[in-house]
Amino acid sequence: MLSIPLVFSILIASMVISYWGIFFLLKYLAKNSILDIPNERSNHKVPTPRGAGLALLASVTLLWPVFGAYFIYSFEYNLIMTTAVAILGVVSFMDDKKPLKPGVRLGVHIAVASFTIFLLMPQRNVLLPENVPVLVEKLMLIICMAYFVNIYNFMDGIDGITAVNTITVLLGMSVFAYVSGIGENYIYLSGLIIGFCFAFLIFNWHPAKIFLGDVGSVPLGYLVGAFALYLAYHGYLWQAMLINAYYILDATITILIRLKNKENILEAHSKHFYQKAVRSGKFTVKQASLGVGMINLVLASIAIGFKFMI
Repeated sequence: MLSIPLVFSILIASMVISYWGIFFLLKYLAKNSILDIPNERSNHKVPTPRGAGLALLASVTLLWPVFGAYFIYSFEYNLIMTTAVAILGVVSFMDDKKPLKPGVRLGVHIAVASFTIFLLMPQRNVLLPENVPVLVEKLMLIICMAYFVNIYNFMDGIDGITAVNTITVLLGMSVFAYVSGIGENYIYLSGLIIGFCFAFLIFNWHPAKIFLGDVGSVPLGYLVGAFALYLAYHGYLWQAMLINAYYILDATITILIRLKNKENILEAHSKHFYQKAVRSGKFTVKQASLGVGMINLVLASIAIGFKFMI
């Protein structure tokens, strides 16, 4: 039975650890010149510390083993997931300090996705017909997970958007999981992640004092993607995709447009739809971030509503 007090205990513990972690990181990152320098694509005007995601790693590595061991997962599951998050975080922080080659980053994302899919997912088809080799489904899922991790990173382009998106998407998937009766596992984990996001928003709400960095956006993409995969493996693929539809569609359509224009899709840009909305002057940064959150809540409500109608 889901324990609401436990969910809030995890959320508050994560928020406290993350708040003080980010407070410390403000000085540490600035002192070590780990900064995001403004350019013609930027929405900020002054060099800003980048790397608040280190506080997410602290929350995950400190709280997940404590709460997970007793209330949520097996020891093996905890070890695999926390190891995956740590690997992604360490490599991404290296990238924040000194940019790595795109092939290296993508290779790590694929390796971690493979590590997760092969060790944690059932050795049978769930999404594809039984006559299709299991390896085919697993390879497809590895590609999808690596893609989702990357688009989550790509979409982190204005103050507040990644935290707002993560909070609303995880809230939607948690409520859907609860009403579907498919277990409490990721609901508790969502509390941990949402706690970090609330703490981060205190510092990242426009005008931001600190940025998430790849060290935060990449592990967040992995964790949100893992929850979506959890729903899909319980028979709720389209609902998982619907709740995450804004990020998936904005990123994918933008990539296709850039490919059509023969642009390098691995280079930084400011051509996502929410960025265009801000640059048009019709929306402020705060309105754009909150707008994405509202879209997510509407999509989640549709997914949950259809659950009761079927």
